[in-house]
Amino acid sequence: MLKVVLDTNVILSAILFGGKPRQIIEVALEGSIRIYVSAAMIAELQGVLQRLKFGFNSQIIQSIISEIMSFSDWIVPKADYMVTGDKHLLQLKEFRGIKIVNPDHFISILVKEKG
Repeated sequence: MLKVVLDTNVILSAILFGGKPRQIIEVALEGSIRIYVSAAMIAELQGVLQRLKFGFNSQIIQSIISEIMSFSDWIVPKADYMVTGDKHLLQLKEFRGIKIVNPDHFISILVKEKG
């Protein structure tokens, strides 16, 4: 089973817009991949969700965090893939053995694996 770290921007895109980022979350909910999070990542996500421009109250934010935790494992960051929309991270392509890809590329990897 693939171990995957989702960047905060991918999780936020899944929540706000759906698309490929939401498909990745759905694959995790099905149990086909494992999402890994760290305390620092959850704190970053919580901070982003608290921004006024998103309009989430504390109850909704806690619900989002709880849902993410329901299908994620806590780790010291180490995974097969990091899925991100951050162009600077994507330019690296790989870091310490972890492949860095965008949501579209990761979906294509999943399709090939099922194939």
